[in-house]
Amino acid sequence: MSRPIVVLRPEPGARATVARIEALGAHAVAAPLFAIRPLPWTPPDPADHDALVLTSAKLAGLMAVVVPLVLLPMVAFGRRERRLSRAAQERVADLAATAEEAINAMRIVQAFTHEDAERARYAAESERSVQAALRRVLTRSALILSVILLGF
Repeated sequence: MSRPIVVLRPEPGARATVARIEALGAHAVAAPLFAIRPLPWTPPDPADHDALVLTSAKLAGLMAVVVPLVLLPMVAFGRRERRLSRAAQERVADLAATAEEAINAMRIVQAFTHEDAERARYAAESERSVQAALRRVLTRSALILSVILLGF
């Protein structure tokens, strides 16, 4: 008799994993380490903020102006960051594809004495990858700078 495989995954995935393991012919036992369930949440009552307005109307007004000023650049830069991050990942993928292509066709590259051309092609892809990453870093630094300057 073989030992059972203990599945520590939380529900609802534990039962499905046990079923897949048993379908392969092994014995599995579900013993989740923890449970995942939603936390109870109720939206805050707007009347709870009356105390802030009554205590310090000036502070409440300042918050009404400052919070949107901080959030707007975060949303704008965040969208740009997402787009640039995707572009940087695509450039890295292009770089890996270029390297893989040259390595897999090494004999052909050497047969046609194309080493210098492949090296130049890889260097160009590498430079494009670095430039895309730098654009992303510059955008992120501008986001952090704007949040710090507007928030403080």
